[in-house]
Amino acid sequence: MIPLSLSYELDPEAEESIRRVFLKGIGAVVVLLAMVVVVATLTRTRLGPTGATVSDAVAVALLYLTVITYSRAVAAKRLEVGREMRKQKRYDQVIAALIPFAGPGFFGRSRFDKTGEAHYLLAESAMHLGEQALLSYCKAFLIAFRRGEWAEKAVGLQVQSEIRNPKSKIP
Repeated sequence: MIPLSLSYELDPEAEESIRRVFLKGIGAVVVLLAMVVVVATLTRTRLGPTGATVSDAVAVALLYLTVITYSRAVAAKRLEVGREMRKQKRYDQVIAALIPFAGPGFFGRSRFDKTGEAHYLLAESAMHLGEQALLSYCKAFLIAFRRGEWAEKAVGLQVQSEIRNPKSKIP
């Protein structure tokens, strides 16, 4: 985990908008699981073991695709909230919305940040708030894994102490 100087909490309205997308995904998975139980019961009685194996494989694939689809939707909503907060110059809220992109876990290494925009917004917000560790992590990630527009923009970001000390070893 990246050490931060403060605890960043997302405002309730933004958190609720992300939660709604998440709950839709949970609802879709629950409905799909119920359907899988019914279909599995019917296929086992009518098609035997081979047909059941095929239907089980299809069910697992559908569940996987549903989870991935809604995970992407949650990530897209977080990015949308981060962009909106950046427009309002609420950098603490940008960090609160986008920090899962920089952490371990399901978002880890940012499989859902294909362009690097979330890491750039995190780096920019870290610069404004003096969060050296987060800025360094995001810049290094962008340069190493997301070459392109956002990585090029991130190269110039520096915390005020770095500007005064040009011999800093931060990438």
